[in-house]
Amino acid sequence: MNFTRKFDGEKVFLTLALIVPLAVRTVPEILSWPYPIGFDTLTYIPVISKTNFLAMDPALLLKGTRLFYVVASAVNVVVKDQILEMKLLGPALFTLLAFTLYIYSRRVLDWSPWKALCLNILASTYFVSLRISWEMYRQMLGTTLLFTTLILLKGKYDYKRLSAIIVSSLLTVWAHELTAVILIPLIILHLVADRERRKTYLLIPTLSATALFMYQLYNPVKGIIQIPSNTIYATTQLELFTYITGFIAYMFAPLLPLILAGVPLLKKIDILGWSITCITFTYWPTVFPEQSPPIWFRFAIMLVYPITFISVEGAARLWRSKKAVLDKIPLGKAVAFTTILVNLIMSGYYIATPPENALPYFGEWNNYKAFMQTSMLQNSVPISDTPDVLAAIEWVKQNLDKTNTTLILHEAIDNWAQIYIKDIKIIRINEASLDSPIRENIENRLLQLTAKETAEGKQVYTIWWTKGKGWYGMPNLPEQYKQIKSFNNIAVYKYSENN
Repeated sequence: MNFTRKFDGEKVFLTLALIVPLAVRTVPEILSWPYPIGFDTLTYIPVISKTNFLAMDPALLLKGTRLFYVVASAVNVVVKDQILEMKLLGPALFTLLAFTLYIYSRRVLDWSPWKALCLNILASTYFVSLRISWEMYRQMLGTTLLFTTLILLKGKYDYKRLSAIIVSSLLTVWAHELTAVILIPLIILHLVADRERRKTYLLIPTLSATALFMYQLYNPVKGIIQIPSNTIYATTQLELFTYITGFIAYMFAPLLPLILAGVPLLKKIDILGWSITCITFTYWPTVFPEQSPPIWFRFAIMLVYPITFISVEGAARLWRSKKAVLDKIPLGKAVAFTTILVNLIMSGYYIATPPENALPYFGEWNNYKAFMQTSMLQNSVPISDTPDVLAAIEWVKQNLDKTNTTLILHEAIDNWAQIYIKDIKIIRINEASLDSPIRENIENRLLQLTAKETAEGKQVYTIWWTKGKGWYGMPNLPEQYKQIKSFNNIAVYKYSENN
């Protein structure tokens, strides 16, 4: 009842908190029609089409972070088109997350409807938040559940609320590894910080969430809890520190005036705990490069949520400032308005401009393209090249000998081949580790795999961009690959030892 009264009389704000993120996130889906956007979205499609998660053994289902696949499988029963499903789920999950942020700011931070709506709008338009929505569907679902858990932690506990907290925390852990890693410290912080007797109740969801997380990490073959880790390669630890710091600065520099003004919000336990957790794991590789958390950069990206709250708090403080320039122009209002306007313009470019014409900040000034893509109008290839990739795949299906052919494909092309090619041997070349500043040479791996296949008597083909137009740091294929069929910017190549 208290929760219901909290939102009496603000139906317009609640409606806008749904409409704004839905409208923003739908724009790139329309501009890219009928193709999906996002890199990971392409990897979801074959998984959903090949595995019935709705009928999977519960023990196996809980062993991984598979909640998104359960949801997607349920949607697939109705939609029956995985590409259309991805185009629908992206805006839906983004809207749900942005709406949950609105509810959190009203319920937990006790912000006014106007201030909460500003948060919703900034979270719906800032380019880092949009980058998450571009492909990280599992993470969006987990983040929504994480904020739901934090909302439920606010207020007087009873059996119903405690049950809801347990369910929500378990679902958060089941949804994504990163949200699990953030959730558990936050619940512990609430348990420690709460001076009332009710804090003992939080032991139940804390232990439940931790138990599920440990079950997911338990390796039954070795009989141990196995924490995933990578080795990060860099010339020096200082170089790696500079690299990581530069990435964080790149992501949040456009909001710097608002961030500086909103720093006092860090006294809020959720904002502080979330920030410390993400920063700790982001910089972990600089101290323990051989035991680095996989895809550490996603912890850096997850800073966007506390940063968004801090920025809105900063904008509110600047707006109330009495300082003026030339005794006439309100300085605080001018800084807040200019910062927000610049970011809205940048986001418009990020949403609606193709990668080949990207805003310089996202294109030529962006030294972190592996982490922060230049535009939303791409999947593993630009939207403009997608029909040509599909045409090349269809040509391969129709014209190559299926019994004596091996396709060696970079993961950008392989993502599409896994959807449409069923009866030709495919070897996937994964992109060099995203975690390290030092990148491995893709061409060398391509030639090594090719040598092995040709030694076994196979005809080796690949699909790539035409000469000089290739992505992923490989503008041209090795000279041993000869173009045999082109489709605008995309071509089919055959390996030949005779130059």
